[in-house]
Amino acid sequence: MTEAKTLIKFSRYQVFLIAILAFLQFTLILDFMIVSPLGAMVMPALHISTSQFGAAVSVYAFSAAVSGFLAAGFADRFDRKRMMIASDLLRAVQTARILATGRDLPLQADPRLRELGFGLLEGHTFDEGLALWPEMIQKWVDDNNQPPQGGERMDALTHRVLQFYDEMLPTCDGKTVLLVAHGGPLRVLLQHLLGAPARVWFNLEHASLSDIQIDTGTTLINRLNDTGSVYT
Repeated sequence: MTEAKTLIKFSRYQVFLIAILAFLQFTLILDFMIVSPLGAMVMPALHISTSQFGAAVSVYAFSAAVSGFLAAGFADRFDRKRMMIASDLLRAVQTARILATGRDLPLQADPRLRELGFGLLEGHTFDEGLALWPEMIQKWVDDNNQPPQGGERMDALTHRVLQFYDEMLPTCDGKTVLLVAHGGPLRVLLQHLLGAPARVWFNLEHASLSDIQIDTGTTLINRLNDTGSVYT
């Protein structure tokens, strides 16, 4: 049996970095190509030796290296390759703040990551709601776009979550993003990323961790609904 291989393309951020590095390397080579032939004229005029001329030509490269080492620790404090986005509901924000402790993660709160609105069912378990309003709850079970009184339609939840995703994705290219949200929005995202039909409903435990890598045309599930870090 032949193992299927998936060709992973570079992201826009990776292409940008490669282009910058290639341009810098080209500039360095071009500099030596221009300056080196001038040595025959510069060395006699300045009365310097070959080694001195070589040091003079290379001094900016040495300076850049020293500056890079000195600035690395300082610049790392302002790392923007990681970020955290949470639902603006209090329980999600509090969880996000706990996770961010000691990690210096910038936190953004977005109302589009709120849990599905359950209307009259808020504060009740599903079984309690079924006992109190059997007909209304059964309609909701049969069609999730007929929610309990005052509740939110499933297509409305899907719209706001995917709107958030479409706006977030271009700004997060090349970054690691920690989403702290609720079962409903996270299931919608999983359905979208995996191309699963609406009838597929993922069972996500409370405080579970899912690790998803998104690249150009590729979605890689590294971890799904993992509660090991919570219960061990």
